[in-house]
Amino acid sequence: MFTLMLVVALALGFGYFATQNTQHITITLANYILSNVPLYAVIGGTLIVGFAVSWIISLSDKLSSSLKIRGKESTIKDSKKTIHELTKRTN
Repeated sequence: MFTLMLVVALALGFGYFATQNTQHITITLANYILSNVPLYAVIGGTLIVGFAVSWIISLSDKLSSSLKIRGKESTIKDSKKTIHELTKRTN
C-alpha cells in the first residue's frame, strides 16, 4: 500500500512539474538533432533511465550476495560432513 501511495505522489508531482515546464528544447545526440522536445519529457526520460540503472546495480549486488551466501552454505555443509565423519571415527 505504501508503494502505491508513493507512486501516486510521485506521479502527481511529475504531473505538476510537467504543467509548469512546457518549454520546447533541442537535443543533440552525436549527429542526430531532436527538436521541439518538451522539457518535462527530457527530465522524465532521464528519471526513468536513472531508475533503470539503479535497478540493474541493485540486481547485480543481490546476485553477488546470493553467490557469496551459496558458497558459505556449501562450506558449512562440507564442514558438518567432516565433523560427522570424525565423530564416527572417534566412536
